[in-house]
Amino acid sequence: MLFPNKSICNKKQKKVVSREEGNQHIIENRSQYTIYHYHIDGGIIPHEDTSGERCDYMVEATAKPQPIVFIIELKGSNLLKAMQQIEATVKRFGEKLSKYAIFPRLVCHRILSHDILDARFMKFIEKYPYTRYGARILSDII
Repeated sequence: MLFPNKSICNKKQKKVVSREEGNQHIIENRSQYTIYHYHIDGGIIPHEDTSGERCDYMVEATAKPQPIVFIIELKGSNLLKAMQQIEATVKRFGEKLSKYAIFPRLVCHRILSHDILDARFMKFIEKYPYTRYGARILSDII
């Protein structure tokens, strides 16, 4: 476990929903993996902590052959800012995340085409090939 005793879901929960300000990321746990859902911004890292940016949620799943972690940022329309928050989270928890496949998830109210085409975002996707992004609702099935 990334953060012992900090999960906000049941270990075999079938559906995990991260939501904020009208945006949602949904994971359907069809494989019945052991799963842990963490509220990062305002939970694991208190709002008072000003030591840097961080994502909104993480979801850890005991997938085989390698465990996975969804790093989730829910945003208004600033996809590049969401990307920075995910990168900062990976850096902050680097040692804890070293054995996981990293699945960044960026959910914005709206996605701007110039953000998707930005060189910084292209490099981010090269670095994290499991990246997905979407407007309002994004779903994964594991």
